[in-house]
Amino acid sequence: MKLGITGWVPGDPAAINAQILSEIRASGFSGVGVNFRVGLGSLTDGVCSTLRGHFADSGLDVVEMGMYQTNLVHTDAAVRAESLRSLQKAIGIAAKIGRPSVIAGGGSLNASGVWFPHPENYEELAHQRMVAALKEAVKAAEAEDIILGLECHAFTALYSPEVAKRTIDEVGSKHIKIHLDVVNWITWQTIYKTGEAIRHMFELLAPGYILGVHSKGIEIENRLAIHMNETPAGAPTDLLDHVTYLKEVAKLPANTYLVIEHTPVDLIPRTRDFVLAKAREAGVSFA
Repeated sequence: MKLGITGWVPGDPAAINAQILSEIRASGFSGVGVNFRVGLGSLTDGVCSTLRGHFADSGLDVVEMGMYQTNLVHTDAAVRAESLRSLQKAIGIAAKIGRPSVIAGGGSLNASGVWFPHPENYEELAHQRMVAALKEAVKAAEAEDIILGLECHAFTALYSPEVAKRTIDEVGSKHIKIHLDVVNWITWQTIYKTGEAIRHMFELLAPGYILGVHSKGIEIENRLAIHMNETPAGAPTDLLDHVTYLKEVAKLPANTYLVIEHTPVDLIPRTRDFVLAKAREAGVSFA
């Protein structure tokens, strides 16, 4: 397996330069994720060519390109169509900057955000809308030889590993896989036995369904209702069984990336060291 980082590369493509990428490479990472904070229309062929050169010169793999605001379950067909167009455009951009996988979510019917809960997210109609959109999106991925990775979450239409597996099977293409973030499927029933939950996810999805994995932690608060938050991996309150996680990731193909995410830049060295220490404890290593 390989070690990557997302959140360190600037979201403004104009701010991505050789110095930043060299710092990332020198910090022990071999791959990066990119999450652009500009409109896709500003990522012209010239900008993409410049970025491709920077990444190639740095020796870093561009592992993933985030498209986390897609909504493929919305009741308004126009909203779904716009998400689909954005996703197709992102796939074309990804091909131009170095062929990273494009990571997208299924969406939500919650008007406050595509990662927030709504009861209809779990209904069959939402699932069918999502699958229909993904069947169109994957055509662009096939044309560009890009993998479309699905980021799943217990609040969204991709609310369980079983549903995620069913989705991949129904779309029916080798160009769509799950980008596994185990924290997103941890529930109050499994928060104190995350190793067991992790093993179940991998038993169900590995090896053919998993594109790559994210690394972060999870905590539960002392409050009078259920409050769980994600944390940087290895935070003092982190309850995730990282040893089990790393053992399972190490069983995947050798070029699989574990990408540290949702970690402030100043905490990345500490988080990296924690992940490396847990890898040694698990008896596995990064290439």
